This record gives sequence, C-alpha cells and structure tokens, in this order.
Amino acid sequence: MTFPSGCCITCTENHWANEVTTLTYMDEILFPYVRQKRKELGLPDKQTCLVIFDRFKAQCTTTVLEALEENHILVALVPANCTDRLQPLDVSVNKSVKEFLRDQFHHWYASEVSKQLQRKEDVKLVNLSLVCVKPLAATWLIKLMDYLKQHPEMAKNGFHKAGLL
Repeated sequence: MTFPSGCCITCTENHWANEVTTLTYMDEILFPYVRQKRKELGLPDKQTCLVIFDRFKAQCTTTVLEALEENHILVALVPANCTDRLQPLDVSVNKSVKEFLRDQFHHWYASEVSKQLQRKEDVKLVNLSLVCVKPLAATWLIKLMDYLKQHPEMAKNGFHKAGLL
C-alpha cells in the first residue's frame, strides 16, 4: 500500500501506541508542523506553543516531556475522564471518524456477502484475516484523510466546543 506523502506509518508488535511511536509521531509530524507554523506566522523559532494530551502513559514519559520542552512546547494534560469534553478532536472529530470507518467496513462486508449470493453460493464467513483487512483499512484511511481535508470545520468546531477558541 502506498500512502500519500506526509503520512507517518508506524506500528508496534501489539498494535498499541507506546513511547517509541509517540516520539516517532513527534519527530515526523508534530515538530515539523510546529516549525512550519512558527515560520508562517513570523514567530521566533523558540516561540512557545501548546499541545493538549490526555494522560496516556506513552505521552507522559520523561523522554517525551523532555523532547517537547526542548522544542519549546508546553503540555496541557486533560484530566482523567474529561477527554470527551476537553480534547478538541475527541469533541468533534473522533465520532465522525469512527462512523466513517464503520460504514466503510459495513459496505465492504455487505458487498462480500452479496458477491457470494450472486454466485449462488452458500454464504460463508467473510475473510476477516489481517492480511485481507489491513490493506482495505489503509484504503479507507486515505479516503478519510481526503474527507477531513474537505471538512476542516470539523476540527475547528472541536476547539470551539472545548472552549479553546
């Protein structure tokens, strides 16, 4: 699968984020984005900015916090059980993203069953192995990125709802 340029694709053996994936995200996405925004806004390289994290332990390690500090980035930690109210993307984007991906899966699954019926086969279990589903999920993520680019108001609304704009 070929992803569009600018995508940061990484994974762990158990598929859970950890300190290494957090540092990779920061090095490949967050820090370049912050540098670009400082430049676009005519701000000094050491201008302080803010990230909003929940208390997920991979985001709160000493190494992660030191890397953020070295890049002049302050961290606001959302209190436990409050991300659904205070973290902008949780407030406005996550539900839509989950619904989009769920719909993509449902359409694909229904199509697989429909193909079996059209061939007049007995409907068997649809292949849900990771070898089958991972490339599909990657395609759905690319579609999702295009959708989100066309609807930036979704993210902006999250900042309004969280009281940050």
